Amino acid sequence: TTGIMYVRLYSPIGEGEKELRDRADVVEVAFRLQTVGNVHYYEPNIPLSSRSDDGHWWNTVIECPFYHEEIFS
Repeated sequence: TTGIMYVRLYSPIGEGEKELRDRADVVEVAFRLQTVGNVHYYEPNIPLSSRSDDGHWWNTVIECPFYHEEIFS
């Protein structure tokens, strides 16, 4: 089974985009090429940050592709 896990991060506009990028980097390192149980993660994708519709937040959505190895016994 394959899929994509999405991690959405928000940061107030006043804190700046750099803090949001730093948080996204932590998520990226945590999942990059990791295996947890039978779930194997590939390289996460971190797109550019954007402002929320109301203009008060920076946000980014990190895409963490994975596959789940099914083991039958």
